[in-house]
Formats: sequence, C-alpha cells, structure tokens
Amino acid sequence: MQFSGSGSKDSLSSLYVLKHKDLDVAMVQIDNMTGSIEYILDIYIPEELPLGCDANGGGVKEWWKARAIPESRKGIRQVLNSLNEKTSQSLMLSAYGLSLTDHY
Repeated sequence: MQFSGSGSKDSLSSLYVLKHKDLDVAMVQIDNMTGSIEYILDIYIPEELPLGCDANGGGVKEWWKARAIPESRKGIRQVLNSLNEKTSQSLMLSAYGLSLTDHY
C-alpha cells in the first residue's frame, strides 16, 4: 500500500489515503510523531485491504505496524536518531509507506 497524504510533520496528525496500486482503499488518520494509525475514517474498497484485514478495517493498524522495520533490528535506533524519527513507523511514513518488496 502506498499513502497519499495531507498535512505536515509540524501538525499532530494527518489524513492519508491508503492505496493499493492506483485504487483508493481507505482514509486513515496517522500520528505524525509516532507514525501509527490513530483512526480508520472510511473504507472505500474493503476487498482491496491487505490480507488478514476485515471489511471494517480490523487488522489495518496491526498490519501497518508489522510492516515497519522491527525495533529489535540492529542499528535501527541509530538510524532513527540520525534522521530525527521517533519510531520505525514514523520513518516508514516519511517514505509514504512505499515498499519495493510487495505490491501494497
């Protein structure tokens, strides 16, 4: 999934559209400091949600968190500090959730 968003790192949270390829799948609100999904505001195409998520958005927050670099990864704390990121989720958010390893 990729995100297109509004807002800036200076605001507390921003709205993002969760996308699967070119399809708008859901609207979520993400905390800009931690990078965690706070709310799932709307689901446009439930069948395009990631595997393991239900039609009401259950599992999306956990899917997003699991997608980030694990906090146990060697050297992640140094990388986060050097980039002024609080968590690996906020680092992932800085790249709009893009991944070269899958189609989400």
